[in-house]
Amino acid sequence: MAKLQTAFNPFSALMDGKELHGRARITLTDVNTGKETVSEDENLVTNAVKDLFAVNYAGSADYTKLLPVKNFFSGCMMFRNNITENQNQYIPPAEYQNNLIAHAGDQAHSSASPYRGNPNGSETVFTNTSAKFVWTWDTNQGNGLINCVCLCPGQLGNIGLLPFTPDGTMYKSYNVPYKVEGQGNTWTAEKAAMHPLNINPAAGTATSVFINATDSTTAEFVEMVCRHDMNKFNINMKPEDFPVLSTRTVQIGTLGVDFTTKKNYYIFDTTNFYGVVVPYDNKTIFAIKIAKSNFTETHFTYESVQPTDAKYLQTTPNIMFLSVPRTPCTDTHFYVYSSNGKFVKLKWDGTQTEFPEGWTVPAKSYNFQMGPVKINDDLMIGENWFYNSGNFYEMAHVTVPDGVNSASTTAWYSPTSNGTICHGFAYENLSQGRSPVVLATSNMMLSTINNLSEEKEKDASKVMKLEYLISAS
Repeated sequence: MAKLQTAFNPFSALMDGKELHGRARITLTDVNTGKETVSEDENLVTNAVKDLFAVNYAGSADYTKLLPVKNFFSGCMMFRNNITENQNQYIPPAEYQNNLIAHAGDQAHSSASPYRGNPNGSETVFTNTSAKFVWTWDTNQGNGLINCVCLCPGQLGNIGLLPFTPDGTMYKSYNVPYKVEGQGNTWTAEKAAMHPLNINPAAGTATSVFINATDSTTAEFVEMVCRHDMNKFNINMKPEDFPVLSTRTVQIGTLGVDFTTKKNYYIFDTTNFYGVVVPYDNKTIFAIKIAKSNFTETHFTYESVQPTDAKYLQTTPNIMFLSVPRTPCTDTHFYVYSSNGKFVKLKWDGTQTEFPEGWTVPAKSYNFQMGPVKINDDLMIGENWFYNSGNFYEMAHVTVPDGVNSASTTAWYSPTSNGTICHGFAYENLSQGRSPVVLATSNMMLSTINNLSEEKEKDASKVMKLEYLISAS
């Protein structure tokens, strides 16, 4: 029998293929009449937590910082519509796909959030074979039609997918990083290889890009596919080794940009192409698209964008900004900072939309700076913002990961996301430079999926209680 004890042993209960089962009990109580409506439904336990522990990451992952595993079941979210029950599809839906009606985590709150309930500690019970989590919502919380209830990490449950107050973040690093010292302050192809845009764990490869500028009119965009299997290393490889397996290049000097001196460019990674975005002067932006299919380039010019705030656009070549922007992008558009502190939204076809974007970017840290964690085109975690279905929400600034120095120098941090796990590659602008490697989780996961047999309607005349039991099979 699998045992879910207080510490939720993940290796005996999950890694050995033993199954866990969940059951949700929802009680709606009319505050005027006292009438109760009670329903119970069984659910699917997804592979989210199992997958989180499934990879060894060359022995570098400090899994103790993830324990107890009950933390990944200690939050809940309720949705307007059903979610397809698939153990391997556990990323939460974006708001445009499925409205979030209610959520709660493992921390009590007293905010005016219309979505967030509170944990009920007095009724939460753990035994040797089960765990029961309980949450309650008052009359002004969680109102709407509910067809699906899911457990999630407590950290995500506290914040939800429509953050109401900027008092937390979904993102969490959990291990002391491996550090490569003496990197120097010159950005090179070798250093770019050590800070990839994305990782393909199934293939054991990492993909990095680099702009090689030989003079004021000649520059080539270089894609490097490197061997870097985080699951295992051969007898000669170390974590900092990124041997190049293949390269592709294309000339990008046709716009007249001198890439030997112009260093405040962005490099975006989309599904089908790379985008090089260059704030050229006080009113002009150049954008270059490199197709991944055949490595051909097209380019566009945007006028009157004014992305000139020096605080937001770095100008020196010795930091990770040359590979990782702090702004989000999708397959259809990208964002840059404007001089008035807002996001400017631009389409990848050379046209401008929504200028300026009506959301002012919160104050940022200039010592520790992080690129976005892209879950998909509709869900992204930023340095101090969250993006859901075209809307931005202010978040608390991401905590500096263990071992990354930001006290007296600039540190750029680039998380590459693969589902729930993120690989973080930092570059610290010290006198000699160093590159830490950090592992983290986005906490963007549904630990269970429970489609209700009957739709529930919660309104301002009712309070709601959710009792969720996880037990061994």
